Amino acid sequence: MGDEPIKLFINSQGGHVEASGTIHDMIKFVKTRVIGTGWVTSAGITIYFASGKQDSYSLPILDI
Repeated sequence: MGDEPIKLFINSQGGHVEASGTIHDMIKFVKTRVIGTGWVTSAGITIYFASGKQDSYSLPILDI
């Protein structure tokens, strides 16, 4: 295992709320940068904001 953070690209129109909660918890547990691309809505927002303001990024066309 290296020290580099995991980069997670997300494009989600939502989904199962309990599943997004589990993913949210794991993102907070490990060092993860979240990059939003395309649409991030509904349960996807929980995942997108899990890494905190300092590690959440968006591509120019992101629609929340």
